[in-house]
Amino acid sequence: MPVMLTGCASTGSGAIAESNFDASSDYIVDTQMRGRPVRLKVDPGAPWFVLLNGSVAKSMRLVGTRSATMAIGPMRVKGKTRSEKFTFAGTEARRPVMWLKGEVVQGADGVINPAHLPWDLVKMRIKAPRPNEQQVELPM
Repeated sequence: MPVMLTGCASTGSGAIAESNFDASSDYIVDTQMRGRPVRLKVDPGAPWFVLLNGSVAKSMRLVGTRSATMAIGPMRVKGKTRSEKFTFAGTEARRPVMWLKGEVVQGADGVINPAHLPWDLVKMRIKAPRPNEQQVELPM
């Protein structure tokens, strides 16, 4: 069943900052980290950390402040973590980052959960709506 996902966070302000993702954007958000452009795939199934490809972490010479283990199915994968500042369309936000030795996504530098985006409303259109479908809103 096709689903349109919407995540909301209330800030109490009158204006609502909104971002939309669909197949035409390939669900990619452009951001900056350490002054370098970074392309992140927006994925509701992404972990709590912003998960970077190992090659990106290496090219930025990231040094982990902690080690972490992530469960992927029955496997346990060890990685490094730290907190980093991202700039999303002029908005700065500090986010937890994790990277592994390998690549986690192709066509982007990493993966981000929509809950980590700095906008009040994030819309992800998986495909065009069909008759009798319902919109689903998930508070985050």
